[in-house]
Amino acid sequence: MVTLISLADQKKKIKYKPLEGLLVNNYKLPIDEQKNILNEKFEAWKGNLEQLDDVLLIGIRV
Repeated sequence: MVTLISLADQKKKIKYKPLEGLLVNNYKLPIDEQKNILNEKFEAWKGNLEQLDDVLLIGIRV
């Protein structure tokens, strides 16, 4: 299960369903490629806003 802390301080939130879809659609890719995709999506979401909060996403191989 993925828990996501809201980024409410930035008045924008990363919603759970789009993040879940992103993870599910890319889980078979090599971890470095997954990292690049997540970074690109995060930067696109953040846009020109200053990053005010820390962001942590942990992946565990089972």
